[in-house]
Amino acid sequence: MCSVTAAMMGLTALQGYTSYRSQNAQYQAQAAAYAAQADAARQNAGIQDRQREQIADQYAQKQQELDARRKLVIGQQNAAAGSAGLSGGSVLDANAAAIDQWRTDSMNLLGNQRNDTKNAYINQVNYLNQAKQADAAAYNTRQQAKAARISSLLNTAISMYGVSKTFGGTASKTTGQLHHPSALVGMPETMEDQVFAVTKYKPQKFIGTKSPYSWLR
Repeated sequence: MCSVTAAMMGLTALQGYTSYRSQNAQYQAQAAAYAAQADAARQNAGIQDRQREQIADQYAQKQQELDARRKLVIGQQNAAAGSAGLSGGSVLDANAAAIDQWRTDSMNLLGNQRNDTKNAYINQVNYLNQAKQADAAAYNTRQQAKAARISSLLNTAISMYGVSKTFGGTASKTTGQLHHPSALVGMPETMEDQVFAVTKYKPQKFIGTKSPYSWLR
Protein backbone atom coordinates (compact mmCIF):
# COMPACT_ATOMS: atom_id res chain seq x y z
CA MET A 1 0.00 0.00 0.00
CA CYS A 2 2.84 2.37 0.79
CA SER A 3 4.39 1.79 -2.63
CA VAL A 4 1.05 2.48 -4.31
CA THR A 5 0.60 5.65 -2.30
CA ALA A 6 4.13 6.81 -3.08
CA ALA A 7 3.66 6.07 -6.78
CA MET A 8 0.35 7.95 -6.94
CA MET A 9 1.77 10.91 -5.05
CA GLY A 10 4.77 10.96 -7.37
CA LEU A 11 2.51 10.89 -10.41
CA THR A 12 0.39 13.69 -8.97
CA ALA A 13 3.49 15.76 -8.25
CA LEU A 14 4.79 15.18 -11.78
CA GLN A 15 1.48 16.24 -13.30
CA GLY A 16 1.43 19.34 -11.13
CA TYR A 17 5.00 20.21 -12.08
CA THR A 18 4.24 19.72 -15.78
CA SER A 19 1.19 21.96 -15.53
CA TYR A 20 3.23 24.52 -13.59
CA ARG A 21 5.95 24.62 -16.23
CA SER A 22 3.45 24.81 -19.10
CA GLN A 23 1.45 27.67 -17.58
CA ASN A 24 4.59 29.55 -16.60
CA ALA A 25 6.02 29.23 -20.12
CA GLN A 26 2.81 30.54 -21.66
CA TYR A 27 2.66 33.54 -19.37
CA GLN A 28 6.35 34.30 -19.84
CA ALA A 29 5.98 34.18 -23.61
CA GLN A 30 2.99 36.51 -23.49
CA ALA A 31 4.80 38.94 -21.18
CA ALA A 32 7.85 38.89 -23.47
CA ALA A 33 5.62 39.68 -26.47
CA TYR A 34 4.12 42.68 -24.67
CA ALA A 35 7.59 43.85 -23.62
CA ALA A 36 8.76 43.62 -27.26
CA GLN A 37 5.77 45.70 -28.36
CA ALA A 38 6.60 48.31 -25.73
CA ASP A 39 10.23 48.49 -26.86
CA ALA A 40 9.21 48.84 -30.52
CA ALA A 41 6.75 51.61 -29.65
CA ARG A 42 9.41 53.50 -27.68
CA GLN A 43 11.83 53.19 -30.58
CA ASN A 44 9.22 54.60 -32.94
CA ALA A 45 8.57 57.43 -30.50
CA GLY A 46 12.28 58.22 -30.50
CA ILE A 47 12.26 58.24 -34.31
CA GLN A 48 9.40 60.74 -34.31
CA ASP A 49 11.26 62.93 -31.80
CA ARG A 50 14.36 62.98 -34.02
CA GLN A 51 12.15 63.63 -37.02
CA ARG A 52 10.89 66.81 -35.38
CA GLU A 53 14.45 67.99 -35.06
CA GLN A 54 15.05 67.15 -38.71
CA ILE A 55 11.89 69.05 -39.69
CA ALA A 56 13.15 72.13 -37.86
CA ASP A 57 16.52 71.89 -39.62
CA GLN A 58 14.94 71.33 -43.04
CA TYR A 59 12.61 74.31 -42.76
CA ALA A 60 15.36 76.51 -41.36
CA GLN A 61 17.37 75.69 -44.49
CA LYS A 62 14.38 76.47 -46.70
CA GLN A 63 13.95 79.79 -44.91
CA GLN A 64 17.57 80.62 -45.52
CA GLU A 65 17.00 79.92 -49.20
CA LEU A 66 14.03 82.30 -49.22
CA ASP A 67 16.10 84.98 -47.49
CA ALA A 68 18.89 84.56 -50.01
CA ARG A 69 16.41 84.73 -52.90
CA ARG A 70 14.88 87.94 -51.52
CA LYS A 71 18.28 89.58 -51.26
CA LEU A 72 19.16 88.38 -54.75
CA VAL A 73 15.93 89.72 -56.27
CA ILE A 74 16.25 93.07 -54.56
CA GLY A 75 19.88 93.32 -55.57
CA GLN A 76 19.07 92.49 -59.19
CA GLN A 77 16.26 95.01 -59.23
CA ASN A 78 18.46 97.73 -57.79
CA ALA A 79 21.21 96.91 -60.29
CA ALA A 80 18.78 96.96 -63.19
CA ALA A 81 17.29 100.22 -62.01
CA GLY A 82 20.73 101.78 -61.64
CA SER A 83 21.73 100.65 -65.11
CA ALA A 84 18.55 102.15 -66.51
CA GLY A 85 18.93 105.32 -64.52
CA LEU A 86 15.77 104.63 -62.58
CA SER A 87 15.30 105.70 -58.99
CA GLY A 88 12.61 106.73 -56.58
CA GLY A 89 9.21 105.20 -56.35
CA SER A 90 9.47 102.60 -59.08
CA VAL A 91 12.48 100.99 -57.46
CA LEU A 92 10.88 101.05 -54.02
CA ASP A 93 7.70 99.51 -55.39
CA ALA A 94 9.65 96.69 -56.99
CA ASN A 95 11.55 96.03 -53.80
CA ALA A 96 8.34 96.12 -51.76
CA ALA A 97 6.78 93.57 -54.08
CA ALA A 98 9.78 91.29 -53.65
CA ILE A 99 9.58 91.66 -49.88
CA ASP A 100 5.84 90.90 -49.88
CA GLN A 101 6.45 87.77 -51.90
CA TRP A 102 9.20 86.73 -49.53
CA ARG A 103 6.92 87.36 -46.53
CA THR A 104 4.15 85.27 -48.06
CA ASP A 105 6.49 82.42 -48.87
CA SER A 106 7.95 82.58 -45.38
CA MET A 107 4.53 82.41 -43.74
CA ASN A 108 3.55 79.44 -45.89
CA LEU A 109 6.81 77.76 -45.03
CA LEU A 110 6.25 78.39 -41.33
CA GLY A 111 2.72 76.97 -41.51
CA ASN A 112 3.97 73.83 -43.22
CA GLN A 113 6.69 73.46 -40.62
CA ARG A 114 4.18 73.73 -37.79
CA ASN A 115 1.90 71.14 -39.38
CA ASP A 116 4.74 68.68 -39.95
CA THR A 117 6.07 69.20 -36.43
CA LYS A 118 2.60 68.77 -34.94
CA ASN A 119 2.03 65.54 -36.85
CA ALA A 120 5.37 64.17 -35.72
CA TYR A 121 4.57 65.11 -32.13
CA ILE A 122 1.15 63.42 -32.30
CA ASN A 123 2.78 60.28 -33.67
CA GLN A 124 5.36 60.41 -30.90
CA VAL A 125 2.67 60.69 -28.21
CA ASN A 126 0.70 57.84 -29.75
CA TYR A 127 3.75 55.60 -29.73
CA LEU A 128 4.50 56.50 -26.12
CA ASN A 129 0.92 55.66 -25.16
CA GLN A 130 1.23 52.35 -26.96
CA ALA A 131 4.42 51.65 -25.01
CA LYS A 132 2.66 52.41 -21.72
CA GLN A 133 -0.23 50.14 -22.62
CA ALA A 134 2.14 47.34 -23.57
CA ASP A 135 4.11 47.83 -20.34
CA ALA A 136 0.88 47.63 -18.34
CA ALA A 137 -0.15 44.48 -20.21
CA ALA A 138 3.25 42.89 -19.55
CA TYR A 139 3.01 43.77 -15.85
CA ASN A 140 -0.50 42.35 -15.58
CA THR A 141 0.61 39.18 -17.35
CA ARG A 142 3.50 38.76 -14.92
CA GLN A 143 1.11 39.22 -11.99
CA GLN A 144 -1.26 36.67 -13.50
CA ALA A 145 1.66 34.29 -13.92
CA LYS A 146 2.59 34.71 -10.28
CA ALA A 147 -0.98 34.02 -9.18
CA ALA A 148 -1.19 31.03 -11.53
CA ARG A 149 2.05 29.59 -10.12
CA ILE A 150 0.76 29.87 -6.58
CA SER A 151 -2.57 28.34 -7.57
CA SER A 152 -0.82 25.49 -9.37
CA LEU A 153 1.35 24.73 -6.36
CA LEU A 154 -1.65 24.81 -4.02
CA ASN A 155 -3.70 22.58 -6.30
CA THR A 156 -0.82 20.11 -6.52
CA ALA A 157 -0.44 20.09 -2.76
CA ILE A 158 -4.18 19.56 -2.30
CA SER A 159 -4.16 16.75 -4.86
CA MET A 160 -1.21 15.04 -3.16
CA TYR A 161 -2.96 15.35 0.20
CA GLY A 162 -6.06 13.78 -1.32
CA VAL A 163 -3.99 10.93 -2.74
CA SER A 164 -2.37 10.33 0.63
CA LYS A 165 -5.77 10.23 2.33
CA THR A 166 -7.25 7.99 -0.35
CA PHE A 167 -4.46 5.45 -0.69
CA GLY A 168 -2.75 5.83 2.64
CA GLY A 169 -5.70 6.37 4.98
CA THR A 170 -7.39 3.00 4.49
CA ALA A 171 -4.63 0.99 6.14
CA SER A 172 -4.43 3.31 9.12
CA LYS A 173 -8.14 3.11 9.67
CA THR A 174 -8.40 -0.67 9.57
CA THR A 175 -5.21 -1.64 11.40
CA GLY A 176 -6.14 0.42 14.45
CA GLN A 177 -9.61 -1.09 14.93
CA LEU A 178 -10.44 -3.49 17.77
CA HIS A 179 -12.99 -5.45 15.76
CA HIS A 180 -13.47 -6.81 12.31
CA PRO A 181 -15.14 -4.21 10.02
CA SER A 182 -18.18 -6.40 9.34
CA ALA A 183 -18.85 -6.75 13.05
CA LEU A 184 -18.66 -3.00 13.65
CA VAL A 185 -21.36 -2.22 11.10
CA GLY A 186 -23.59 -4.96 12.51
CA MET A 187 -23.57 -7.10 9.37
CA PRO A 188 -24.08 -10.87 9.62
CA GLU A 189 -20.72 -12.46 10.18
CA THR A 190 -19.42 -15.41 8.22
CA MET A 191 -17.48 -18.28 9.71
CA GLU A 192 -14.32 -16.57 8.59
CA ASP A 193 -15.37 -13.46 10.46
CA GLN A 194 -16.08 -15.50 13.55
CA VAL A 195 -12.71 -17.20 13.42
CA PHE A 196 -11.10 -13.80 12.86
CA ALA A 197 -12.84 -12.41 15.93
CA VAL A 198 -11.98 -15.35 18.14
CA THR A 199 -8.35 -15.59 17.13
CA LYS A 200 -7.58 -11.90 16.61
CA TYR A 201 -9.50 -10.16 19.37
CA LYS A 202 -10.82 -10.89 22.77
CA PRO A 203 -14.51 -10.13 23.42
CA GLN A 204 -14.84 -6.47 24.38
CA LYS A 205 -17.23 -4.96 26.82
CA PHE A 206 -18.94 -1.80 25.72
CA ILE A 207 -20.46 0.70 28.08
CA GLY A 208 -23.77 1.87 26.74
CA THR A 209 -23.10 0.17 23.40
CA LYS A 210 -24.37 -3.15 22.13
CA SER A 211 -21.51 -5.54 21.58
CA PRO A 212 -21.21 -6.93 18.05
CA TYR A 213 -19.90 -10.20 19.55
CA SER A 214 -22.89 -11.16 21.65
CA TRP A 215 -22.70 -14.65 20.18
CA LEU A 216 -19.43 -15.25 22.05
CA ARG A 217 -21.11 -15.01 25.47
